[in-house]
Amino acid sequence: MQGGTRRAMLRSAAVVGASATVGTATAKSAAAEGSSSGPEEDEAPFRTMARPDDYHWTEEEKAERRRVISVGFTEAEADCWVLVARAAGAFLDLPQVHPSDIPESILSWHDIQTRLIYRPTYRAYRETWPKPGTQD
Repeated sequence: MQGGTRRAMLRSAAVVGASATVGTATAKSAAAEGSSSGPEEDEAPFRTMARPDDYHWTEEEKAERRRVISVGFTEAEADCWVLVARAAGAFLDLPQVHPSDIPESILSWHDIQTRLIYRPTYRAYRETWPKPGTQD
């Protein structure tokens, strides 16, 4: 990756990812309380398929999205993939409170990435299943 390490990219994206998460949580909690002072549905502060630029992707994130989409990720899965990287970067910026914080959290992030990576393969595999009423 040009322009720095993966960790540097994760950290640079963390602020935007954290603010997007806070905006989503605020909007959801206002909706759950039935507050009419919260944003209207069309003015939600989080990304929707109708407004794909609301995540303010960096050039590195856009390139990563293109890569994972090229191997079968859906748009939503690609968004999730990059947002997981943002969350990991935000976590890595937190003060370490225990020696196992970093190694254990890395295993957790990789577990989420693994779950995302298997989705395109599993979709393709399911397409090979016999249809009801056919033999295979």
